[in-house]
Amino acid sequence: MNFDKITSFLKKHWLHILILVLIFLVALGFRTMILRYDLLFEFDSYYHARMNSYVIDTAMKPFDDFIGSYHAIKTGIFTEYNNFWAIGYLAYKIVYFGAAYTQDNWLALVRYLPAIYGALTALAAYLLFRWAFNSRKIGYIAGFVTGVMPAFVYRTMGGWYEPTSMGFLWMMLGFAFLIKAIEKPDFKISNYIYAGISGLMFGIMAFIWKAFAICPVVLEGFIVLYLLWLLIKKTDKKTILAVLSILALAFVVMAVIATISSGTSWVNEQVSQAAGILGLNHDSVNTQTSGSVIGAGVGEESMGKDAFPMKYGMFLPFIILGLIAFGYSLYKNKYAHIGILTFVWGLLYYYLAWNKLKATFYFGIALAIVSAFTIAMLIKYFEEDNKSKKEINWKVAGACLMVFLLIGGTASGVIFTYNNVPNIISEQGWVDALSFMKNSLPDNAKMFNWWSWGHWISYMGHKRVSTDNTNSDVQADTDFGTFFLTKDSNEALGIIKAYDADYVVVNYDSLMEMQTYASYANTIVPNKFNTKEIVNMPFSCQPEQNLGTMSFNCVSLFYMGNQRVNTTFDAQKMFSFAQDYTTKPTDIWQNRLPVIYYTTINKSLLLVVDMKTNESYGIKLWFNAPETKPYFSEVYTNGFVRIWKVNKDAFKNVALAMTGKTEKQVEEYNSKLWWIDQNTEYPIAPKQ
Repeated sequence: MNFDKITSFLKKHWLHILILVLIFLVALGFRTMILRYDLLFEFDSYYHARMNSYVIDTAMKPFDDFIGSYHAIKTGIFTEYNNFWAIGYLAYKIVYFGAAYTQDNWLALVRYLPAIYGALTALAAYLLFRWAFNSRKIGYIAGFVTGVMPAFVYRTMGGWYEPTSMGFLWMMLGFAFLIKAIEKPDFKISNYIYAGISGLMFGIMAFIWKAFAICPVVLEGFIVLYLLWLLIKKTDKKTILAVLSILALAFVVMAVIATISSGTSWVNEQVSQAAGILGLNHDSVNTQTSGSVIGAGVGEESMGKDAFPMKYGMFLPFIILGLIAFGYSLYKNKYAHIGILTFVWGLLYYYLAWNKLKATFYFGIALAIVSAFTIAMLIKYFEEDNKSKKEINWKVAGACLMVFLLIGGTASGVIFTYNNVPNIISEQGWVDALSFMKNSLPDNAKMFNWWSWGHWISYMGHKRVSTDNTNSDVQADTDFGTFFLTKDSNEALGIIKAYDADYVVVNYDSLMEMQTYASYANTIVPNKFNTKEIVNMPFSCQPEQNLGTMSFNCVSLFYMGNQRVNTTFDAQKMFSFAQDYTTKPTDIWQNRLPVIYYTTINKSLLLVVDMKTNESYGIKLWFNAPETKPYFSEVYTNGFVRIWKVNKDAFKNVALAMTGKTEKQVEEYNSKLWWIDQNTEYPIAPKQ
């Protein structure tokens, strides 16, 4: 190794290397602020961490998930292997020098991986703009803006372990090499090498992330508009043919790799996305119009436009400024290739983000590109078009820009990331409850649960779940909703028997989700539950001290009419409300409806239910109705999460029940369950 050359290179480029390292560290720092919490973010992160743990532990691809939905027929829920897990496997083996899997080691590493991927994407943005403008300083700005863009930071934060955290790295690299390939279009081998690498990067994205489908839509839009621009400018035929051949090679390489990855499904998906963007199929970009209960019931599928101020902060003006910069680039016929790419990328992702909350992350990376392009064109304006102006103009503009980026951009990102808390922590009681499951319940215990908690229970609690966050088992979703809402005790008990559940877990949020449970329960049997007849009004309560006297201020969690209702109870009154099941009304609501006031042990929740809703089995179970005690024994409670053991001996004379099925159909269904035919139970990933 020639150390003299290395030393010479470092001496010559030390400042450049230092700035790139700084960009990486700034981007990494933003994303690791969340790691002041010990656990992963959101829900799907736990699924990917668990599936990746199987790969690390066995060096084999997991295809069937018997843990995520144990009641699925024959083979559990089919799990499509994700190459994202292979990269996690390599990272684990490299960092821990080939050591065997332990959950503690994996959790320590996996929390950092999304932040690293996000920081690498910021460096990829540097490369794109470095090549597009032949300017390191513009590249630096692009890297920094990408590093601190709040909406892009969001799903690349430490602990958010999903393919989303890595997907845009490959898309950014793909367009960087594509822009380099057409910078000086010709029929040279170097142009085609860059084009081939570009297609390879896009193809890797297809292997990593299903949302790859929007990438070819952006690429196609860019190809069409850029070739149209060349024709408008009456570019010579040789150049147009060179550009066309370069772009075609990149697209073909991408298409071949994407097809190897997932067959032709990516073609159908990108056609659907394009149709949605063109207004031909709104369902493909807006779940709220599709009538899907499962889709519409998930927060990330809601409309995204209302979240723009929070997601983009001080970068919002660049949506308009970017259009001005794009028009200026076409007017001057300078940097049209990156201008058109920025326009297409930004416009398509803006449309998706407006219609779907989860796509605000997509537009986060696009807005970073738009912002960087706008700043780049401003720099070029001062550098190239205003040489006659005093130098002070550029210095003032540069100083303002640095203040804008360093203070405004940093503040926007810091405020955004610092205010985010992992759901597993913000939803009180779950950390301790999961620890209890892991350490105190049998390893292969089968939990009957709502899907929202599935990934937490399966990975952190090491228990099988009746359904999880994949929403792969609609029957299980429906049956939990029915179990909680039905007034027929035989039906509720029959569902538990049909699932052969060992334990039932419920958190106190369930008392607020009865309308949602009804929507799910009605998917198999329409109008099984009339949501208008469910009267449950939850209030969040906070204790207050005033001159030595304690009272409780309670605010309704739902809107009543057009406002939230606020009411205050003195301590004596609050402690008089029922904590155990009762059929005696507490009050007459609005002088017409008999209701019962329930409180939880810690008095943080006040629940007002009418007499019919009070007959729901979930209400009876949570508030320990005497009729539930022969069948369920409470083994754990912390005030927020409760776990009951199923006393199976008491179920001998209970008839099997599942929503929409006769008892005979349930027997036929259960006869096909995978675990009926096996002598041994499916192994759970190791605890340690």
